[in-house]
Amino acid sequence: MNPNELPDTISAGEVREVQVCPLGSFENVNADGKRRTQLCDAEALARVAAAFDAPVLVDFDHSSDEGGSTEAAAWIEALRFDEARGLLADFKFTDKGAEAVAGRRYRFVSPVWHADGAGRPLKLLRCALTNRPQIGGDPIVNSVREHTPPEGVPAETRKDPEMDKLKELLGLAPEASEEDVVAAVTALKEKADEADAAKQDAAAEAFANSHKDCGMDAEALKNAWKAAPAETEALVNSFKKPEPAKVPEKPLLNSLGRTPELKATKSAADARAEMAALPPAERAKYYREHAAEIDG
Repeated sequence: MNPNELPDTISAGEVREVQVCPLGSFENVNADGKRRTQLCDAEALARVAAAFDAPVLVDFDHSSDEGGSTEAAAWIEALRFDEARGLLADFKFTDKGAEAVAGRRYRFVSPVWHADGAGRPLKLLRCALTNRPQIGGDPIVNSVREHTPPEGVPAETRKDPEMDKLKELLGLAPEASEEDVVAAVTALKEKADEADAAKQDAAAEAFANSHKDCGMDAEALKNAWKAAPAETEALVNSFKKPEPAKVPEKPLLNSLGRTPELKATKSAADARAEMAALPPAERAKYYREHAAEIDG
């Protein structure tokens, strides 16, 4: 008899002690086809019992782990470790679960738990009624409280909604591996880097063409600009000779384009009359300023 076989008689609501996992080492095949050994020793199963968080769902054929129905066949309300029988659970069956077991449509229990790197179970997540029991396995973690597994649980055992969204954005299938995601992201980054390099080459080419007269080799100028654009531009500008300041030409015409009018000169008589009208102290100065007119 299988150690985790269900009893022959069961009724809805009845709580019974059921052996979930015996002591021992069990080999299972994961969904990806890889074989793993589950080491269910006394220390590991005692740790699972201590970490139990009621209630735990018991579904049909692990449907909730495969994105299917979460309908309960039963609920595990208590869990303990027995040195002789291993991990024991108190099941409270639903009407459909009790009917399925009583009618012998399902005969076995299969646990789902987080395991450490050595394949030793850490915490019970769910159980399933099944006719093909397989101890252990890599669970699909969906519920809120299971997004953060207990200490020591490998991160890869969690279902990551962000990773699923990333696969969708990258055009990958939901079952794509992490290696596929990394490869797709790497290819995307390479394309972006190539586009950036082409843009930089075009800008460097334009800079070199606009400074052909600086005396530097065009290829060297391009490479220098790509390495340090601001410094290279400042250096090239320092080579340029300043343009000589423009001396404005002396204007010959006024703003209207006409020859400026010359100031009219006084007659000798007018000059003498003006000088005679001045006080004696000012006449000498006036004479010096208008001598040509007075003597003329």
